[in-house]
Amino acid sequence: MKIINDKECGILVADSISKYPNAVRITALYDTIKKLTPYLIITAFISANVLLRYTDIKNLILSYFGLQGLSTLLGSLFMVIITLLIFFVMTVVHEFVHLLGYIKDFKNSYLIISKKTVSAYNSKWVTKTNQLVTLLLPFLFFLLAAVIILIITKNIDLFYLITLLNLGGSCSDIIAFFILLNKAPKNSLILGHYYRIP
Repeated sequence: MKIINDKECGILVADSISKYPNAVRITALYDTIKKLTPYLIITAFISANVLLRYTDIKNLILSYFGLQGLSTLLGSLFMVIITLLIFFVMTVVHEFVHLLGYIKDFKNSYLIISKKTVSAYNSKWVTKTNQLVTLLLPFLFFLLAAVIILIITKNIDLFYLITLLNLGGSCSDIIAFFILLNKAPKNSLILGHYYRIP
């Protein structure tokens, strides 16, 4: 696994695609994700902040940091910052979990870090099944983590918070899962937003 930037990723994608003139771009995949994802992330983030504001989680976190005496406004602002930090950490872990889907070909896997995003990329064509599993791995990982935390803490609000942030971070993967499932032929190989028949 290597860490690269957007420009280096663009070069890798162009190189991988240019070798296969029969590769088909799944336009619906890119367009739908680009249009819907920001709205879904914002909705999940707002929902998580509302949950934090009106449940015991806010008091639990503020007392953990010794800040239970903060005014309502400052306490809410602190919770927004905490939510952003949790979401950022979950995003980084989310992308590392994606890389587990490419474990057979880990040397061709990349973590892309830029000002806009952190994402995982594999420069080799993979089977449709492999790509579908890789897309769902982070969502399932954090869902399992939320269930384990619920069992240990018995705190349903914490479960809801992790699940909402998980949905926000996984929404583009879930959309991509269903589009690939429907648009890419069964025996196709997948690379990013492209497929080809071997």
